[in-house]
Formats: sequence, C-alpha cells, structure tokens
Amino acid sequence: MRDTIDPFARSVREDYETHVEAPFAKGGEKIARALFALRGVAMYPDATGTLRLSFGQAKGPVKDNGIGPFVTTGINCSSPTPAH
Repeated sequence: MRDTIDPFARSVREDYETHVEAPFAKGGEKIARALFALRGVAMYPDATGTLRLSFGQAKGPVKDNGIGPFVTTGINCSSPTPAH
C-alpha cells in the first residue's frame, strides 16, 4: 500500500510547496521590506523563524526515572490547559 500512496503523496507535497509555500514566503519578504522602508529602524525585526540559542544547565521537573521532560512550550506539562 505504501508503494501505491507514496508517489502520489510526494507529488501533492511538491505541488503544495511550489504553489503555496513558495509564493507565501516571497509575499512575506515583500511585506517585510515594505514595512522596513516605511518605518525604518523604529520597527523591531521579525525573528519568528530564527534560531535561538541558550547556555546553562537544563533544570526542571524530574520524573521517577531521573529524566525530566525538557520542553520549551510555555505550558504547564502537568496541566491539560495552558498556564496563564
């Protein structure tokens, strides 16, 4: 079954990347350039997709096996609802 579906799934993904994601990314670049031209350095740069690095020892809740769930979601992992 995988051999039947895989080529189709790959073609759908390639089509989506070509016709949806690529134009969307180019549009976002144009909008960012226009906003920078309009507002200059008075506007903070968009750093949504940038890599963030940190240093130091990871600390947090530790399970019984001594390994903690090291995540950076901003959500209390023991609660089903986000912490506010």
